[in-house]
Amino acid sequence: MLAVIVIFSTFSSPTFVLYTYSMILFSAT
Repeated sequence: MLAVIVIFSTFSSPTFVLYTYSMILFSAT
């Protein structure tokens, strides 16, 4: 599910994917 969101975000805007990636990393920690 998360992967789908990341892929969709990349298609939407590269800047947003960075934010999403940071949130996921922060959540994983």
